[in-house]
Amino acid sequence: MVRLAPALLGFATLLITLTANAFTTPEAQCRLKAGTAYRAYGRDYAVRATKCHRDRMLGKLSPAADCDDPSTWAANGLTKDVAGLAAAEQRLRDVVNSCSPDILTPASLGYTTCPAPCDGVAVTTFDDLGECLYCLTDDCLRGAIESTYGVPPLLLEKEPRKCQERVGRDLVKYFNKRAVTEQICEFRKELGEDDYVGVDCTDFGDPLHPLAPRIERALAKLEKQVAKRCAGVDIGAQLDSCGTDVASEQLCLEAAVEQCTSRLFGAAYP
Repeated sequence: MVRLAPALLGFATLLITLTANAFTTPEAQCRLKAGTAYRAYGRDYAVRATKCHRDRMLGKLSPAADCDDPSTWAANGLTKDVAGLAAAEQRLRDVVNSCSPDILTPASLGYTTCPAPCDGVAVTTFDDLGECLYCLTDDCLRGAIESTYGVPPLLLEKEPRKCQERVGRDLVKYFNKRAVTEQICEFRKELGEDDYVGVDCTDFGDPLHPLAPRIERALAKLEKQVAKRCAGVDIGAQLDSCGTDVASEQLCLEAAVEQCTSRLFGAAYP
């Protein structure tokens, strides 16, 4: 009888566990749909909210407009954005519901509860899962935008306004890039691809993460763009964002997106 050394035995046990936790292709595809759904809705939400902020800074909207709260948009003339966001919400629900509920159930894929602050949603059907992800994405993106925008002073001069607009565009881009990269990683991991087994798909600081270079490039580009557009702007005095200078603005923008994507990833991939 061959006996394994304790270290090898532990590794073999881990390998068996990881293999046993692998999902079938239909299951992994369904979980990927859940991730794709919140990412697409989140991007649409952020695009429309940052556009609202831009128009408000330009004086095209009432100063009283709350660009972080879509329930106030219609009263401020943003009827097209209200309709567009409602359509994006419906697409989220439709994508989640396309998981063939006759074959799979949310519980069979690990979805049994909805995290706070949306824990009032009981997840028993794919309709429920769609509601959960919609609620979480709304809350998550609203928090990120509130952090990076605050309530921009009016009317802003060109340079601080352009700096704030750049922060908004990079928020949208980094949210989308980080979320899609996490989802690609998780899908390959759930199919048991060798390079992804055992990887924490949200930890891009791990040099062994196969997709870490994508995020490194995205961050380098974000930081370069913010530094270029915000040079010479007294962020702490002229804006109401989470940073006070270029360096702290870069860091707080990155943190706002990363906290959001991590929360949503945890909900979509329990």
